[in-house]
Amino acid sequence: MDLLQIIILIIVITIVVFFITREFWCWYWKINEIRDLLKSIEQKLRNKKPEKK
Repeated sequence: MDLLQIIILIIVITIVVFFITREFWCWYWKINEIRDLLKSIEQKLRNKKPEKK
């Protein structure tokens, strides 16, 4: 293998490892669930009509 192929392989492996570990940490810290909950709260707040006093 020449140098260019090795560099490309290292970049591809790095990207794959990044996405795998990212998904794991998002699952571990429940970031995906927190994001979904925040989206739900935001939608409810946007749909709520202001109260008239």
